[in-house]
Amino acid sequence: MKKLLFASMTLLFLCTSSGATGDRALSRGSAATEGSREAAVLVSSDTARRVVDNKKAVKTLIRDAVNQILEVLKDKELQQDARKEKVIEVIEPLLDMPLMAKLTLGRKHWSRLDEEQRKKFTDLFVEHLKTSYFEKLDLFADETVEFEKPVPKKKKFYMLTYIVGKDQRIEMAYKLYRSRQGWKVYDIEIEGVSIVKSYGSQYKEFLADNTFEDLLERLREKVQNARNESKGK
Repeated sequence: MKKLLFASMTLLFLCTSSGATGDRALSRGSAATEGSREAAVLVSSDTARRVVDNKKAVKTLIRDAVNQILEVLKDKELQQDARKEKVIEVIEPLLDMPLMAKLTLGRKHWSRLDEEQRKKFTDLFVEHLKTSYFEKLDLFADETVEFEKPVPKKKKFYMLTYIVGKDQRIEMAYKLYRSRQGWKVYDIEIEGVSIVKSYGSQYKEFLADNTFEDLLERLREKVQNARNESKGK
């Protein structure tokens, strides 16, 4: 009888202890789950805040730069060379032109170049791009610009603007990424046509039948022709 009573009491004790332990484990599990949910909410909230802040920064960057450029272009007292110089002062910190040079050439051709060749190509491309970009913008001197909200695309942004004139509304979009120096434009689309892809297709076609040195010479000619035209105006 004593053995039976002892066994019953032992079983009761074990069941009670097990239940208490289970309750504590369940409580800890619930607390951990709740903590995870709170952490997830905080992370999500922080991410959303960063996106909003980045949107504001990108829009301000593009809007201020474009407005500065338009002010320069509308200043009829400035000679063309002076206007070009002032426009370039605005776009140089905005555009990552060395990166654009690399992207236009493409991984296949870029990887085959040594450092000296890369520098030569980049220098010529940047000078050619500055002239080309200025010539395109100079056509819009009397227009106004509408700015859309920047659209986040992974870690980058797509900023759409419209150049509005009396009889036209031209779409110009800026693609930006975050560098160590801040937000930078790595490509521009005019009416859906990418500058990087447009130059890239031209270079790819040219290099299919010519050497890289031939391409450098072609760029030198374009840069020199642009300089000669500028002097003649």
